[in-house]
Amino acid sequence: QKKTDLVEMLRGASMARPSIKFDRRRIMHAGPRLLGRRAHASRLFASTPPADEGSGDSLLLTFGYAAGVGGDAHYACFDVRDEICLKVGGFRHGQVVRHLDTGEEEVVVGVKMGDGGRQLWFRPKALQSAGSRFFAASSAAALGVAFVASSEESLRECSLVDYIAAEDSDCERHMICKRCYLPVGDAAYTAQDSAGALHAECIAEQILEAAEKDDCARLDAEWRRTLDHRRMFRIGWKPSGMIPDSEDLMHRLGMSRRSDNPMLCLLLCGDPPMLSMAETTDPRLAVNLEYLLTALQVRVHDGREPWFSLDPSPPYDDHRNAFQEKRFEPEWLRGTRVGDVLFQSDYHLKELSMGEYDQPVVGMKSAMEFSEDSGDWDWRAREWFVVKEAEVQVSADGVLIPRLVMGVEAREQVVTDHGVLDDAAITREDHPLVLYAREFTHYFDLIAERLSVIYHLRELTKAQIVARYIVESGILLDESWLEVWGEASPCELRIPQHRIEVNKQNVAAQNGELHDSSWST
Repeated sequence: QKKTDLVEMLRGASMARPSIKFDRRRIMHAGPRLLGRRAHASRLFASTPPADEGSGDSLLLTFGYAAGVGGDAHYACFDVRDEICLKVGGFRHGQVVRHLDTGEEEVVVGVKMGDGGRQLWFRPKALQSAGSRFFAASSAAALGVAFVASSEESLRECSLVDYIAAEDSDCERHMICKRCYLPVGDAAYTAQDSAGALHAECIAEQILEAAEKDDCARLDAEWRRTLDHRRMFRIGWKPSGMIPDSEDLMHRLGMSRRSDNPMLCLLLCGDPPMLSMAETTDPRLAVNLEYLLTALQVRVHDGREPWFSLDPSPPYDDHRNAFQEKRFEPEWLRGTRVGDVLFQSDYHLKELSMGEYDQPVVGMKSAMEFSEDSGDWDWRAREWFVVKEAEVQVSADGVLIPRLVMGVEAREQVVTDHGVLDDAAITREDHPLVLYAREFTHYFDLIAERLSVIYHLRELTKAQIVARYIVESGILLDESWLEVWGEASPCELRIPQHRIEVNKQNVAAQNGELHDSSWST
């Protein structure tokens, strides 16, 4: 019953709907861009007007051609049907006619509205470019007396894109935008690359596209420069050549594997406890042998952990030609696999923070993106890997179990009175690099599982805290452990500073006017 009542109510509302009379208006609007600007603009100017009073059939304006001659030529659409052309002017589209008095030849274009109503338009055959004209107050009978058909010629349709003005279905001429090919209205801007006009919105798009093109060319040149530097200065983590292989070291220490398992752990045996190695299947217990031996040598001979820093070289303000210095402590770490891990992980952290590569965790933002969000670009800072927690536990059967928590911290770089860059703690919680360091620290273990170079930095740090525990606990150690050295390769200490430029173009267009255009780097 309710459904029947609802149907009856809707039917009654439909029957009671008042009739509305619409006056005919020519509407120029920016059509859907997805259909194609040119196609939509052509359909806009090729619309079919209502039939004239007492004129018979309405015109079907389907043939685009130039109306006017010379500098007055503009785009218009014509009806080229034979019946319409013969009815209005007595000749068909494409016929070549000769004037009986002057001998001039004309090519019939088609019919469109002109002064005084429908007119048959002709293209002067001597004209070098597209164009057409009509003969005022000339009926089909008058044209039949003045002209005689001699032959036929095929006319090639014109394109809207070749003209700066077009005629609508009411025979009114409009300047058209050279980008979207729609009427520009009251406000227009000069096109940069050709004659014609542009909408404010279209010139804004053109400015942004030109800026994007220049920026793409700049980025391409910078990327080629970056690749050259990476090859020349051995920048970039290469697992096949930089991950240490323990087989050779085990052979030199007189050890042998009992299985194909590559992981080794440390074991305390005897009283007093003596350090030895055993195979393990638990990655939490595993220690890389070359990292451990190197860390032991640094701890015994230098009383510290391996340390690295990539420092700017003066002058500090020449960003385009600046260099950076690798600092290894102790210096003999340069060229070793431990030195490679320290440098490559530090360099890759800087690349990630500056947005050079995609972030390893979905949702993470680079420091550049944080700067973009906040508008804070006036800063000079860098980031450090830090150990937040570290301890070594010993199981009941004497296995050493290293445990650590790593993270990243940001440091502001300040030029001192002596002209030297000094690293100072950042107190602002909303600093872009502080925000990035906080995110990287939160996902550190996940990132280490996804990025090989960060994983090996964590493995090196595990070896460092184990080496410190061994030395400070006075655990007996075979002297051969301190005599085995890993291989070192040539290492360039001075490298070009990598540069990332972010260019920003702001263009504001409102109510058909261009209000602002600014550029920043």
